[in-house]
Amino acid sequence: MDDDLVIRRSRTIAAPVAEVWALMSAPANLERAHPFCRRNVVQVWPGAEARDSIEYYNGLVLNRRFRHWLDGVGYDLEIGRGNGKDAEVRWRIEPAATGALLAIEIRPDLARIRPRWPAWLRRLVLRRVIASQLGEYLDAVLQGFDHCITTGQPVRRNQFGPHPLFSPA
Repeated sequence: MDDDLVIRRSRTIAAPVAEVWALMSAPANLERAHPFCRRNVVQVWPGAEARDSIEYYNGLVLNRRFRHWLDGVGYDLEIGRGNGKDAEVRWRIEPAATGALLAIEIRPDLARIRPRWPAWLRRLVLRRVIASQLGEYLDAVLQGFDHCITTGQPVRRNQFGPHPLFSPA
């Protein structure tokens, strides 16, 4: 893991922590709240051994393997193609003055990005291109959860704009 690169975004949602957790901890929640998710197939749910997959609108399928599950607070998971680990992801909720603060953090695995490239080139691409795109991705996911929780309506494909890596226009 590239320990010094963490992409983190957060958003305050005008709802109690319990409502945010209810959506976050629901099986197949990404189908309702994720603007780039075509399908969210659950194998095991819920808890520290939970497993599911996310199919994006561009056809990419990533598997999520949950490692820590903290009821009412969040979870940590690994995500990747097949049995691989492309990144570690951390979801957390905490009380905020006007509702709940939902934060998502991604730690990409530098070695999984173009493994035949030299490490310095992978690091450069990760920091200059991929980190920015993952930040935009997280912003859209957080907007999706906010929308779904505050309106009760599921998000539509690319509702907050397309994404070049996961759901083109």
